[in-house]
Amino acid sequence: MRKILLILALLLAASPAWGISKYLRSGQTAADSTGADWASAYNSHIKAKSELVRGDTLWVAGGYYPGKVTWDTAVGGTTLITVLYAQDGDSTWDDHGTNTGWDPSYDDISAFFIGAGGNTTAPFVVGSNYWLFDGRKGAGYDSTAYGFKVSLSDTAANTEVVQIFRNVDNVTLKYFDIDGFDEGEDGVYKPSIVCLYVYPQMASEDGCQNITVSNCYLHDVSGVHIQYAGAINGVVENCYFEKRIGGNLVGGGYIHGESIAIQGGMLTADNHIRNNHFRNVSGTGFIVFTNADASGYHFYGNTFEQTSATYNV
Repeated sequence: MRKILLILALLLAASPAWGISKYLRSGQTAADSTGADWASAYNSHIKAKSELVRGDTLWVAGGYYPGKVTWDTAVGGTTLITVLYAQDGDSTWDDHGTNTGWDPSYDDISAFFIGAGGNTTAPFVVGSNYWLFDGRKGAGYDSTAYGFKVSLSDTAANTEVVQIFRNVDNVTLKYFDIDGFDEGEDGVYKPSIVCLYVYPQMASEDGCQNITVSNCYLHDVSGVHIQYAGAINGVVENCYFEKRIGGNLVGGGYIHGESIAIQGGMLTADNHIRNNHFRNVSGTGFIVFTNADASGYHFYGNTFEQTSATYNV
């Protein structure tokens, strides 16, 4: 009996702790901000991120979350951290976690992550492996429909809106509205903005592996919608891309651009770009390989359209 109890104790000690649900709500003013329920939710996404451990689920209410955040919780094996937009509905657990302190108005608007850009500095950065971000609603060219929205507060410098940093693997972004702030104007200088940058690998590193971008809306950008550099086993699917013109660079030269720029030499990459919709993009093309020796890319089910003479691809 002692041996059995000892074995059980050792097994329990070796097992990873199960994560818990934590809560984030803009405007929460209670003194006791523990994140344990909606009544005591964190009111800052930066604070919430600092409290997450592997296995946790962070439920996010609609509202405004200003300031740069880097989601970089230390990895624990292959255990995910899940970040979900909270919705009102019939099913308590599936829609918004606990009912304690919940108000149906908390899903009246999207969860807005907004921050100033800087040279290659985004307001929303994924800096470690194994994350699932799911806005859980949204479709089409409708900026108000998506659960999560990321945008810039200004376009003072060349920058990105969302970054997946170099050598980061196993990240999923679903149902995001990624707003590039300004699509640009032909002949007028605009900083070159990128909606989503999957960072290139260094010479000694592999590319970012298993990056999934699904059911997102990327729009109004002067540079490119996705800078897809050094990706392996990635998927871009069921997304909507719209509005890119560009502008003149300082000192002359045109910001050539596209919806998806594939940059960096990844051979046998096995990336799938499928069932996406592209509309009204001026520039080099809709999907362009730039200075890259690359193979293993699969394109299927995509649609391309122009509905205005303003755009010329």
